[in-house]
Amino acid sequence: MKKNAFKLTILDQYFLKKFIFYFFTCYIIFISFYFIISFMTDSDYLKSEFLLVLKEYIYLLPSVVYILMIPVILLAALFTFSFFARNSELIAIQANGVSSYRLFSLLILTTLFLGGIVLIISDRLTEKYFEKAIQIKYVEIRKDRSFSFFKTGKLWYRSDNIILNIDSFDHINNTFHNVTAYTVDESFKLISHIDAHSCRFSNNQWVLYDGMEFSYENTNNVFPTINKFHSKTIKINKKPDDFGILQKRKFGFYSIKDLKEIIKKNEKLGVSTLYYKTQLHSKFSQLFSLLVMIFLAIPFAFTNYKKISNTHNIVVGLAISFIFGSFHSTFTSLGSSGVLYPFIAAWGANIIFIFIGAYIFWHKREEWQF
Repeated sequence: MKKNAFKLTILDQYFLKKFIFYFFTCYIIFISFYFIISFMTDSDYLKSEFLLVLKEYIYLLPSVVYILMIPVILLAALFTFSFFARNSELIAIQANGVSSYRLFSLLILTTLFLGGIVLIISDRLTEKYFEKAIQIKYVEIRKDRSFSFFKTGKLWYRSDNIILNIDSFDHINNTFHNVTAYTVDESFKLISHIDAHSCRFSNNQWVLYDGMEFSYENTNNVFPTINKFHSKTIKINKKPDDFGILQKRKFGFYSIKDLKEIIKKNEKLGVSTLYYKTQLHSKFSQLFSLLVMIFLAIPFAFTNYKKISNTHNIVVGLAISFIFGSFHSTFTSLGSSGVLYPFIAAWGANIIFIFIGAYIFWHKREEWQF
């Protein structure tokens, strides 16, 4: 008996085929809706070549797959359980001495396998392709060529005759760290350059702090005039949110490698790493979130299963995903601001929802006759 405990039977294979079918079907539908809505609500896309927009979407695909993983797993589980319940196949399975817990175990193992693959592939490809997608959107579609080059934690930006090299951007405090600003004339001749410890957005303008200005005007670029300053305004034709988009904050499309590099760099600079540590812990809590979704799907799928419809599953699935996402977003915001430890902030929503699922499961287990 022990030898065959983990051998897949025909029934197991039938059950898993249904779950995998709903898994990929939900992914295709969600991804299609995501891109269609994105395309229809952005006027820049409507004015651009479709192939160019399609190219951006292909590069964004790994990140979108990662975002949609939780609602897809939840809906796939709801549809699978409902299918078997509506057709009285669960009763037939139990009548043949097969415990429903076996099906739950299969679903959990399959979720871990599929979720693990999606997380690993998405994480690797996100780091590689996200920046290409944003480059297409801002440079080729929106024709904004001020952001000539950017990568994790580092950015080159041109504003009129000023070229900035930014080592790190703290989007929470709207502050650049380790900034070098080059001023050039129309012939691209260097007029001056500034090295500053930080640059903060305050009172609707950017202000450099604790730096030195090297002026090459009338010096033939040999012996510059050097001036120290505590604060100095600088003209940058962008607001913090514009840089936040390029730093992936708006989308949360950081890879684990990105996050570790940013944390390491910011710790050396003495900059807060709470936001990035919270995001890093969230990466590892994501796989457990999928198991929480499976656990939550069981009570809703089996309650009044004869009356369950696909519309019911969609409404329940989207509602749970939205509520869970709201809790998770609230906890991560508290972690980023220092109210909660990053670890607790990343795992808080999982802990709350696993207790909710356990409570419902425990009080309904006799009704379902598992």
